[in-house]
Amino acid sequence: MKTNMTRIVCLLLALFLCFGLFAACGKEKEEEKKTESVASTTSEKETPPQEELLDSVLVQPDAGAPYTLLTAVQGNSLVIMVPDGNTTALQVAENTNVSQFLTYVVAKDGYAICVWDGAGNQVIDLAAIITDGSRFEVINELNNQVEVTMNIRVVKQEVISSTVEQQETINQYNSQVQQGNSNVVKPPVTSNGGGSSQGGSGSSNGGTSSSGGSGTTTPVVKTSVTLSTIWYDSYVGSSQSAAAWQNTFKSMEAKGYTTTVHTINASSAVDTIVKEVQAGKTDADIYEVSLKVCRDLARKKVLCNWLDSSTITASDFQNGGTKSVTFGSNCYGISLTSGSGVVYGVIYNKDLIKKYASDYDLQKLYKENKWDFETFRTVAKLCTRDTDGDGKTDIYGVTSNNNIIGIMLTANAGGTALSKNGRIEPTMCNDAGVAALEFCKALFKTDRSWKYFADIKTAASNFCTGTYAMFASNLYFYSLIAPTATFKFDFVHAPMGPDYGKYVDAVYDASLYVVPKTNAARLKELGVWMNNVRGVSATLLDLEGKTMTNSGFSQDAVTIYKWCKNNMQADFSTGAFSSAVSSQVDSSVTNVSSSPAKVMASIKSQAQKELDDYYANLY
Repeated sequence: MKTNMTRIVCLLLALFLCFGLFAACGKEKEEEKKTESVASTTSEKETPPQEELLDSVLVQPDAGAPYTLLTAVQGNSLVIMVPDGNTTALQVAENTNVSQFLTYVVAKDGYAICVWDGAGNQVIDLAAIITDGSRFEVINELNNQVEVTMNIRVVKQEVISSTVEQQETINQYNSQVQQGNSNVVKPPVTSNGGGSSQGGSGSSNGGTSSSGGSGTTTPVVKTSVTLSTIWYDSYVGSSQSAAAWQNTFKSMEAKGYTTTVHTINASSAVDTIVKEVQAGKTDADIYEVSLKVCRDLARKKVLCNWLDSSTITASDFQNGGTKSVTFGSNCYGISLTSGSGVVYGVIYNKDLIKKYASDYDLQKLYKENKWDFETFRTVAKLCTRDTDGDGKTDIYGVTSNNNIIGIMLTANAGGTALSKNGRIEPTMCNDAGVAALEFCKALFKTDRSWKYFADIKTAASNFCTGTYAMFASNLYFYSLIAPTATFKFDFVHAPMGPDYGKYVDAVYDASLYVVPKTNAARLKELGVWMNNVRGVSATLLDLEGKTMTNSGFSQDAVTIYKWCKNNMQADFSTGAFSSAVSSQVDSSVTNVSSSPAKVMASIKSQAQKELDDYYANLY
């Protein structure tokens, strides 16, 4: 009997253990399924959706960029959003600190990342909260040059959740459409602000557009936009840049926008637009004009303030061109990075420098931050030669018109007229400006290494003869030089001034997109249009880079060109100074008997008055 009882107890224990094992195994499998589900969900969120599905999407940057985003979403607590695929603005959730940001934005080997706050101070404290208007830079550790600058926009937590949910809805809609389901209802597209807002009426078909937030949302109905530009050939014809614009406009048609391009005469643009505004009807919705035209139109009070549009923010177009027409809370024009300013620097004859200044590798000197005033002057002197012994100079170190004066003023003083404490000041008149003029005078009078021509095209033509080592001016004159030059040439940044202490580029002209006040009701939807076209900027920069290499420039020259475009600094001299002031600045150098210090001291008050008068009503 005891034996039977023992067997029964053992059998019951065995059954109990088996049941426990099965239960544990079932629970383990259930946990595995949960883990797989979580991993699947995380993977789905970390995989950026197709860019064309939503204007503001979670995307990875280009594979060739010197940084990588390790994740796009982490529990909806951090998001890196690149609007429209453009790499000029990132969005992060509010209360994200620097340490969290750098966890997901990581530099590749050989690069470093620095974060700057809205006031332009580098953020060292990793616990510091990222604020709206901050930016980060990707720095090449080899040459200490900034290769990427990206603005940071802070958005509310619910914006992130809303964007992710909206993306999922649109993905489902597109999936149904691709499967041939014609009965599916297109979901409403809300703004990044979490709700729909209606843009102004006035489109050619009477429709309105859904906008708001970052401004990169799809219009509910078709909207027509007319652009009138002084650079009409850049948008039409057979050029690669025109093709890039046409492709951009074509892609926007799927988002509801049709774009028509008109032309406007540059010399009469101000009068034309002013008269149109006074008549209450303009030929176009948006105008693309030069820097001076934009400022003159702003002074006549006929332009909208882009910052009044809820569909666009200053950080979307934060470049030197935009900053050059922004006064306090008034932004009268916005510029694409590709049109943010004209690049100035030095095109040089590699053969002459190799022959007469063989110890000076200009590209290497630039990368090592040793391409400065002193080095420039030494190279110019070494290359200035009397080759036949007749007492006359046969080869000059540098040629230019007065452009070289502006280049050196910028290099040493940061610009000719800069904004300081809410007032535009003639920085060319300060000690650094005078030193720059003295430097130019040494080239012209003391060393006689600079051959001056009144006309810059004449200087460019003479450079092509192969008897000038350097040509200091606008980079785009290479279109005249490349077809006829029989020597190897390249481009390098303007030399670094001893007082400013770093390479600098200032805006003396730019292409600005402006909206006349007659179109104020459409400002929101026009902001959406601008946000959608800004992605073409990177393409235009790449196309120009390819044209440069095809013309004979090195890849180093292309890198410098792109760096200049991305790092333009606002300058406020264009349009403000009278010819009387400008001519005295130039003659202080080219008139051998003039003293730059005395001349600048004598015109300083007049220069300040002209700046005060010109910009008085723009703040």
